[in-house]
Amino acid sequence: MYTTFLMESLNNLSPRRRQLAALAAGMVCALGLPPLNLFAVLWFSLPLLLLLLSGASRPRQAFILGWLFGFGYFVIGLYWIAAALFVDIKQFFWLLPFTLAGLPAVLALYYGLATWWWHRCRLRGIVGVLHLALLFGLA
Repeated sequence: MYTTFLMESLNNLSPRRRQLAALAAGMVCALGLPPLNLFAVLWFSLPLLLLLLSGASRPRQAFILGWLFGFGYFVIGLYWIAAALFVDIKQFFWLLPFTLAGLPAVLALYYGLATWWWHRCRLRGIVGVLHLALLFGLA
């Protein structure tokens, strides 16, 4: 019953808000990584992505949601690469945009492709969840 209410609420969101929710879910998901190790956030962020994906009407929308999720995840999860450049910032300042946005954008393509393929296969239920987990693992 609660899941049905949540799905209806997420399906009524505008496309921009759905995309922002996917980005935020990816950022929250990265909090499960060290040094914070907040593993419990995975129980909220990954199902939120799954609910957002189930409301996507086209594979392109699923790709965009997956890419935004991956981008948020990698921006927060790979902060340490940009932080390492501050050791000699005078020499490496030009690399900051590439490490802060470029690398996460490229790596997020894999999550976008995984969600695109998941949407094309149209598997639902527990099989769909396992299929998405397998695709994320392959990505």
